[in-house]
Amino acid sequence: MLALYQASINQRRLTVGPDSLGWGILGASQIAERRMMEAIRFQPAASSTVGSAGSWVVGVYSHNERRAEQFAQTNQIPHVCINLDDLLSRRDVHCVYVGSHPRHHFPLTMAALAAGKHVLCETPLALTLEEAQMMQQAAANRGLLLGVNHVHRADPAIGEMRRLIATGAIGDVLGGRISNVALLRPQLQTWRLQANGGGVVFDRTIHSLDLLRFLLADEIAEVTAISAPSTLSERTELENSKPVEEDVQTTVRLARQPVLCQVHDSFLIPHYPTSVEVYGTTGALVAYGALTDESQRELHVWRSGQFTSVPSAAINPYWLTLYHFNAAIHSAAPPLATAEDGVTSLAAALAVRQSIQTQTPVRCKSLYIP
Repeated sequence: MLALYQASINQRRLTVGPDSLGWGILGASQIAERRMMEAIRFQPAASSTVGSAGSWVVGVYSHNERRAEQFAQTNQIPHVCINLDDLLSRRDVHCVYVGSHPRHHFPLTMAALAAGKHVLCETPLALTLEEAQMMQQAAANRGLLLGVNHVHRADPAIGEMRRLIATGAIGDVLGGRISNVALLRPQLQTWRLQANGGGVVFDRTIHSLDLLRFLLADEIAEVTAISAPSTLSERTELENSKPVEEDVQTTVRLARQPVLCQVHDSFLIPHYPTSVEVYGTTGALVAYGALTDESQRELHVWRSGQFTSVPSAAINPYWLTLYHFNAAIHSAAPPLATAEDGVTSLAAALAVRQSIQTQTPVRCKSLYIP
């Protein structure tokens, strides 16, 4: 995979061909500009036509006309659409990336599915479990692919960690801890500090919970969560805003394995690396820096009082997410995170919020456990 990735990002500029997957961008967001544009454009060439791009960006849609025009100009996108139907009706758009504000995920995804487009949606899939299940069912009814951008699944260090756990490299699992903490940068302190889609639970905890499911091949049965008083959102001057969760600690009980895991997600901690830890009877695995875009990944095995570094391939997780999504369109293979995964991670995140509010343990409404 590393050789394919390196060849893809170093390939000469390709042309759009009959087998090139055309992408529409729904939401001129920072993540779309900083990560997804290159991930789409640097996919491997289409195998059936020499010199044909594997995928390309057809156009962008945004509620903000000025932002859409600026986004298109900066990223050299040929079409700007202020009317959503104008983009979704294009025959050269085969799939869309939904990267707008979380409150728009449901209507944008449903519109795209109704137009016959495959969808890769950012997290959370929706703001309610009912909406997420409607999205999942709509994709299934139309035979379309609905994937969720749980991008940490695509991190090579996380993938190697999962392989080592599955092959028994640390024995039986005894527990784990995820520390998804980093100071929320000023440029990101917009909707993330507003109710109706913001807060650390929907922005980070939902990824941490999904990682537990992914790494340990298990489901989340129950969560108990507490939240520290808000500080960043208390200081915002946004109209009709109210404080959201900014620092949350959660104890997770798994469904099949009799172990507990801890999850700490925060917007407030500036001087500590993110970490993913899994403890076993014969050793422990620790990954540093795997939950942020900027930091260097490090994976170690801790055994008998000594750290041993474990190499992992230097592959951009966003590129790998798009690679698996495009491959799923052409085959029966699933994307890295399916609609079912999106629904399940949302159910767990909603359980965390409920536990914070009620100050009691809350059982998760998982698709995979009774």
